Amino acid sequence: LSEKTNGFASEFSTAIQFARSQAVRTSNRVSLCASADGLTCSDDWSKGFIIFNDNAASDSAAVPVIENSAAIYRVWGENKSLSALAIDADNDLEFLRFNSIGALANTDKKPANVTIKMTGCRNDKILLISVSGRVKQDATAC
Repeated sequence: LSEKTNGFASEFSTAIQFARSQAVRTSNRVSLCASADGLTCSDDWSKGFIIFNDNAASDSAAVPVIENSAAIYRVWGENKSLSALAIDADNDLEFLRFNSIGALANTDKKPANVTIKMTGCRNDKILLISVSGRVKQDATAC
């Protein structure tokens, strides 16, 4: 089970880094959110997630904007082993947004924490995302 936790944490960390690099490469806002259908944002990370060009009016906009399916860079499908994924439980973020220089844009200039819980795990993972968008993994007890 800890292999599944480590594997998903690495995969999600790679997704975060991809979103950040796309933001820099395209000089646009790029967001990552949970998605059950691969086209729109939802609230259940276990159903999948997407990375897309975010056409929100500002870096601090409360809701990401997916203009059309061409704006989606990458889709991840369902993960039945994932029991919970929370981004900054204190701030209750539903998505991560990176601005054109690769910095976190929707966290009020604060770092973000992503907590990953796998069904029956022994060790949860926490991804620590700095304001500049860098990712570091840490373990925590289930």
